[in-house]
Amino acid sequence: MTLTYMIHTSISHTLKRLLKIILPLWLQVTIRKKLWSKIYNEGRDGERESKRILKYLRKGNVKKVVIVYDNFSSPPTFGDYFLLVMFARYFIARGVAVSFLIVDGEYRLDWSALNEDETKNLVARYVQTANLLLDPSLATVEVITSLKLQARIRGHIDQGVDVPFREEVINRTQIYRHMFNTLSPLCFESSQRCVDRFLLSFDELERKVVFKKPEQPYITWHVRHSEKWGLERNNSNEEFLQIYDRLKALYPHHAIVIVSDEVGCFRFKELASQYDLNLLFSKDYSNSLLGDGGLILGSDYLFVLRSGGMGVFALFSRLPSELIIEPGAVVPWRHERLTSWATDNQIFRYSNRKKEIWPTLGVMDKSNSAPRKP
Repeated sequence: MTLTYMIHTSISHTLKRLLKIILPLWLQVTIRKKLWSKIYNEGRDGERESKRILKYLRKGNVKKVVIVYDNFSSPPTFGDYFLLVMFARYFIARGVAVSFLIVDGEYRLDWSALNEDETKNLVARYVQTANLLLDPSLATVEVITSLKLQARIRGHIDQGVDVPFREEVINRTQIYRHMFNTLSPLCFESSQRCVDRFLLSFDELERKVVFKKPEQPYITWHVRHSEKWGLERNNSNEEFLQIYDRLKALYPHHAIVIVSDEVGCFRFKELASQYDLNLLFSKDYSNSLLGDGGLILGSDYLFVLRSGGMGVFALFSRLPSELIIEPGAVVPWRHERLTSWATDNQIFRYSNRKKEIWPTLGVMDKSNSAPRKP
């Protein structure tokens, strides 16, 4: 982690805390309204692009689409990258060929938290993830430079090749923030068969990824512990202990698997030992992000409070879940449902509503999507 990035992160968090103390409430409310206005504008951008895409698809003259993830305007985070992979997967579910391009060589400021080897390893994981989740008969995955990308896009004009968010791609501005606001209307206007092909399942990951599944029935709980970025999304010890008690009460006959990276599993193993908690840990069953995703999809339920990007496996599947998160630029599809394909047992709530951050969804009756008491 570079000194510049550490200073930038420290100043950012300090300013946020000071502004909450110093600014009068009416000004804080005004600022929030402006932020929400920006979010809804981004929501409209995603909706407009979805309408344009549907128009072209219905005409039947799109031979291929080019999906671009540019490291220059995107963070070094799995969850944000995963959104672009799922965007590409939507077109494949429609039977449209995809050229999936990762633009590498120039990086956003937050990439400076990684050293050179960590950067190379992350880009390699990006490539591996896309290759595993995109049908090779319809998709190609490539890492290219910005210069090659610009030449490629110019060559695609009038060749039946569509580049979603073309202007943003050319100008190298972020597009991952638009993904949910684009995919929800796209899936809403698509057939159920298409949506089913688009979404992830345990069976698919079990075929493609190496991981072990616990023998007993289990639920998953995604927790993060990072000292590099997003420190405000870490769970406190008090939250961790309260959530554990609630999950044990809701699922008394299930094991609880903590899903986290090596650092997180080590941290929460220590906490479990200190307080005599009965927990399993994902790094004892999986050594990869997609393996962790397989563990999540093989469980009966996922709970997330803030944390990292692993919630995408529940969001892009039929898995019962409660995600208590701040969704950034995402405009929720409806009350407590983040996406258009979310079922009644896939609940989303804002993490800033302190009284609503605890698990509530109990053991599910498979004949009904409504929760029943354990």
